[in-house]
Amino acid sequence: MSCKGIKMIEKLVNLSKSLKQYLSHQTSKFTAVILSVFMVFIYLLSYKIIKKFYYSFIKIDSYVFIMEEYFFTFYCISTLPIFFFLFFKFNICTKFWDKLEKPHLIDYIYFTVICLFLFLSFNHYDLTLTSAQGKGLLDLICHGMNILNFYDYHQNLAAYLLPQYIIFGIWSIPVKLVYMLIGLQSIGINELLRINGFTLWWYKLLPTLFYIGSALIIYKICIQLNFDKNKAKWICFVFFIFPMATFSQFIFGQYDSIGLFFELIMIYYFLKRKQLMATIFCMIAITLKAFPIFIFIPLLLLFEKKIWKIVVYIGIVFSGYLFFNLLFSDSKAFSSSINFNKGMFNRLLAVGINTSFGVIYLFLLFFIFICVFAYFINLKDENELIIKKYIMYIPLLVYSLFFSFVLFHPQWILILVPYLVINVFLNKNNKYMMFIIIVASIGFLFSIVDIPFWYNDVDAVMVNLGIFPKIYGFYNGVDLNMIDSGVYPSTFGFNMSEGKSLSRLVSINGLIPSNVYFTFFVSMLFINLILSFPNKKNIIKNKDAIQQPFTIERDVVWINGLIVMLFAIPSLLLFFSQGYKDVTLKEYISESQLPNKIEVLEKGVYDIVSVDIIDNNIVLKCGTNDPQIYIFLHEPIEKIEGRLFVEITYTNTEAGILQIFYDYGNGLSEDNSFHYNINADYDETIVQIPVIGWLKGEKLVGLRIDPPNGTEFIIKDVKFLTQKKIKVKR
Repeated sequence: MSCKGIKMIEKLVNLSKSLKQYLSHQTSKFTAVILSVFMVFIYLLSYKIIKKFYYSFIKIDSYVFIMEEYFFTFYCISTLPIFFFLFFKFNICTKFWDKLEKPHLIDYIYFTVICLFLFLSFNHYDLTLTSAQGKGLLDLICHGMNILNFYDYHQNLAAYLLPQYIIFGIWSIPVKLVYMLIGLQSIGINELLRINGFTLWWYKLLPTLFYIGSALIIYKICIQLNFDKNKAKWICFVFFIFPMATFSQFIFGQYDSIGLFFELIMIYYFLKRKQLMATIFCMIAITLKAFPIFIFIPLLLLFEKKIWKIVVYIGIVFSGYLFFNLLFSDSKAFSSSINFNKGMFNRLLAVGINTSFGVIYLFLLFFIFICVFAYFINLKDENELIIKKYIMYIPLLVYSLFFSFVLFHPQWILILVPYLVINVFLNKNNKYMMFIIIVASIGFLFSIVDIPFWYNDVDAVMVNLGIFPKIYGFYNGVDLNMIDSGVYPSTFGFNMSEGKSLSRLVSINGLIPSNVYFTFFVSMLFINLILSFPNKKNIIKNKDAIQQPFTIERDVVWINGLIVMLFAIPSLLLFFSQGYKDVTLKEYISESQLPNKIEVLEKGVYDIVSVDIIDNNIVLKCGTNDPQIYIFLHEPIEKIEGRLFVEITYTNTEAGILQIFYDYGNGLSEDNSFHYNINADYDETIVQIPVIGWLKGEKLVGLRIDPPNGTEFIIKDVKFLTQKKIKVKR
């Protein structure tokens, strides 16, 4: 860059600083209004510039082409979060930005809108399945049927223990009542497509309430960790907007938050050293999903050293799990359908090191080490802060290893988030720790959409169960003739060839392997573990972190919360790029080319038993040694733009190969020919065969038609046409 260019940039920077300094000293409403109007003007001007830039570089056949009709909507959705970020940061009318005492009302409103947008716009089909099964349990009870037939009633599709369905069954009561009041037929166990729109959002609200409840429990945990109330509010807020958490809860629409809620209560009671209460809540949690057992055992070993007490507590924890298994032990459907906890063990063994004596499974190896390590820690020699650090570090360690070495489902990531967030604020250098987990979030989001295992599943197609298909009437990769609303991709009309995947964008057309993103994710988890390790030196260094005021800039907090849009915005880009369909336009460039003189035809035939013209049709009785007929065009045809075809109307008595040779004045060759398989058909048939080898500047002077051997071939018409594809609104 030239010296003049550098000086110009310096002047602009200084000018912007002076403007900001001037505005910061102005307090009048007039100045605030002027600044607001200026920002709106810049926003609209940016729309014009970006639109012009987009349509200059993105062509109509591009993977991400959006019709102009949808561009403004997409622009607003993708840029309004950034606009309001800058608006609140720089607008002097809102002076809260640099005040970090506690989260401001605007913080809550801004991210509530973001989360509501995600809540309405995306969902995975898992929720429809579990919701229908919870509703099925309610129907079973209402019809006076035996609850022990629940798994048989659901035809081997119910994958969890009964408590999960009890919760969804209770939540289904308003659905059942509303459907009865408005005269709608009750939702059947296999009618997943009917769980969409308001019904789906009602079911999605259930785990969302548990998600909010989990945030409140985190607040109580932070108070128990001796954070002051305002800092505890910040930690609770950071958890609520954390990208991996909002992805799991609001985009994926999963119900891991239900189990997490009870797990966090377990942690709360461990912090209060009430092992029995912690055990009871762990017992509840593992009847929903088994994850909490992996942190309960080492935490129990941290506090309890007597073997008989350890056995008793573990027995209590598994009592609920065993009860519901024994309750349905006589059901064959139960045995074949409860695959979550059975499949979990196989997932634990997914990653290992091959040795001469067999495979060493990494997660089990580290889990055993953690349990032994926890058991031999003597808490009597440790102060309260160190004990609490251990309680918060062990879940972070176990779950970080879990997501590094276990074949996990993406929505499970929610169980790691509370411990990532809390451990950030247990460290003095929380700004650097925050940066680490932000990078981890980006690595996670990019890896899940680029891993082939979740291609077109945990992907942009989750927009299909959101509000946008209802507004615009089209989907990402769905055959509209097969579904009305809602979609279970692998069953109800999902067309893999039409669905657009984020993988192509994230991998830059396959240039970056998915392993790269997953490696970034895991490396950030390990760096976080190392920096958070609660050795005495680290604890002494960070002992004042709890009492420190909240020091992370609001910019960083908001950017962290907006990272989830890296999934949402490209997904909507691909959705809107499906807002058109290809329509083929045909234009004939010649009249009929059939000669009307028999002597002209006879000059260009070979292995033709007889040739005649009847009612302007050429009637050929073909021999068996490669019959041919050459047709001279009335006038040579010059090449024009577009795809060119010859349209032949015919009847045919023998199936075989129809071969067309094109003559550009240089003789005939196989390179300028096209083979086409035809059937025996006495009815009039029209085929359009592409013109091959026509170079710019050449003229087409004739063509040779080679019918199948031994057929009676009647040529009714020969014309040339062009085909163009245009894109029109669906």
